[in-house]
Amino acid sequence: MVGDVYVNVKELINWYFLWNMLWKMNEFMVSGKGLTMATLEEITEGMKERIGEDCGLGATLKFDFGDDGIVHVDADSVPNVVSNEDADADCTIKITKDNFEALAGGDLDPTTAFMMGKLKIEGNMGIAMKLQSVFS
Repeated sequence: MVGDVYVNVKELINWYFLWNMLWKMNEFMVSGKGLTMATLEEITEGMKERIGEDCGLGATLKFDFGDDGIVHVDADSVPNVVSNEDADADCTIKITKDNFEALAGGDLDPTTAFMMGKLKIEGNMGIAMKLQSVFS
């Protein structure tokens, strides 16, 4: 019982950090008139700006948008590299581009997205926890 409560609290903390990271990323996807449909290139460029040369993540991360493409963040090397290469990653976040934009725009809650199967995290969950500091 106590272990179950610990896991649930830990999962809530992970989702809180992920939600905050996605919320902060919306700056490059939101126009003055509301949410715009960002292209994969715009999302990639926005992440490059946020990541910079050395974000301190110390890991690789992949956003898998299915048929819309991939954004791969190699923050294990310096300078950090953001690309659309489908390379292995320590943590993979699988989500459609539309759902990613809804999360980043605050229209979709990460916990709801996860419970509905709209967002899946594979690999090291600790990396997802670090994302808030990277994108803040």
